Amino acid sequence: MPGVTYLKWGENYYTKGTATGVYNSWNSSNPKSGAYGSYADYCSGNNLIEYYCYTASSSTDQVVATYSDAALAGYANGGAPASVYYSKQCNLGCQDGACKTGIFVSGTFGASGSGPITSVTTGTTHGIFWSFEGIASSSVNINLINDSTGKIYTIATNVLKPVNGGGYSWNVPSTIPAGTKYKFSVESGAIKGISTYFSIVSNHVCYQQNGQTIVG
Repeated sequence: MPGVTYLKWGENYYTKGTATGVYNSWNSSNPKSGAYGSYADYCSGNNLIEYYCYTASSSTDQVVATYSDAALAGYANGGAPASVYYSKQCNLGCQDGACKTGIFVSGTFGASGSGPITSVTTGTTHGIFWSFEGIASSSVNINLINDSTGKIYTIATNVLKPVNGGGYSWNVPSTIPAGTKYKFSVESGAIKGISTYFSIVSNHVCYQQNGQTIVG
């Protein structure tokens, strides 16, 4: 239906809900396709199956909806509510038909969305990335934690997430000892997001001099 805008209703990843209407999916062979009923959001592992409805803004009629306008054209005059779904991966896990809320530390190093790497070297610079899941964006404090010793290093305070989706640029200090159980804690008040573990490797060079090992 050219010129018609389709609006989503009831799409909320962080609150469990129920959509009532004619079920529609990408796969027309799905046994539920075309069946009228009530469909509640549910978890499938860490994925949320989120049901919602579509309506056409140019009409009071609710239309059976799919993901393409071409398919919608066949339901231009339909009076049945649409019930469609979207599978979303919940970054903090899925529970009782909704994504968990909090701070997700993602793409700990490297480019945004590239995912964490397992090791960094002192003297090199990396990005720390995080996202707010179902909570309001706010300034954060970033700490580095050595789980082997319990020592906490302050990286930055009152940091705002860059609006362009970038991260906080961190130069790994040479004063931090090498170790294998480091992690970041990105904190906003009592809410904390924890990264996966990574190692810190010293960039010191060892060489032999007069029969002794020298660290330089």
